[in-house]
Amino acid sequence: MKLLFTFILLSSVCLGQSKKEQIITLNKRVDSLNSVLATTRDNSVKDISSLNDKIKEISAEVTALKSDLTNVQTSNNKLTEENDKLKTDLGELSRKNLELEGKLKILEDKADNLITGEGIGKVKLGMTVKELKTFSIIKIEESYNRMSGMMDEDVECILKNGEVLKLTLTSTSPKKVSAIWTKSLYFKTPNGCKVGMTVRELKTISPDFTTFVGTMDYGYFISISEYENIWMNIGDDEVRKNNDGMFADEDNLFMEVPDAKIGEIGIKSE
Repeated sequence: MKLLFTFILLSSVCLGQSKKEQIITLNKRVDSLNSVLATTRDNSVKDISSLNDKIKEISAEVTALKSDLTNVQTSNNKLTEENDKLKTDLGELSRKNLELEGKLKILEDKADNLITGEGIGKVKLGMTVKELKTFSIIKIEESYNRMSGMMDEDVECILKNGEVLKLTLTSTSPKKVSAIWTKSLYFKTPNGCKVGMTVRELKTISPDFTTFVGTMDYGYFISISEYENIWMNIGDDEVRKNNDGMFADEDNLFMEVPDAKIGEIGIKSE
């Protein structure tokens, strides 16, 4: 009995010592785990702080990129507007250019048949034969002048529209146009005088004419006072036809032969 009691007592003591050691061991493990958790927590806090800093940095970069993108989009929109405006302006300029070209073509077409103190159509006084050949065909024939005993040049200028002008060239080289004559109804002065008009019609257009009688070969000439080097020729035959076969008096030409027609108009260098 004593032995049993002694065994139970010893077992209880041993068991008590074993639980105490286990508790100590467990406490140590808990302390170790707490230490690990504390370290992990500290490291996590540091990692989280670092990640937050990284997030802030990336967020700042994203904000900057968004701002740059907004600026680029604004610039792009502005450039698009400017480009559209330039296209509109270009279209307007092209339209105006076409209008000007059309008006210029009309003016050129009108100028092609004008007789001025400078020339007839495109042919101008002072032009060289080389210049004339750029837009016309030039035919030159020589004939003997019995009165002067010299060779005369008969020069024809054939334009692209088929109109023919008679030219007089200077004798010096390079030869230049010194007179231009036309018998065509196509050409006219700025105030409307042209070949085929009667003296009466000319007087209606411009009353300020001066007249004189040329040689028997040429007949009567009328000069427009506002263009002193423009001459209109009324041949002798035309005057006599309208004046019962008589020559008209120079001073009374407009009264005596109002229906006589202009047969030729010319200009010459002064």
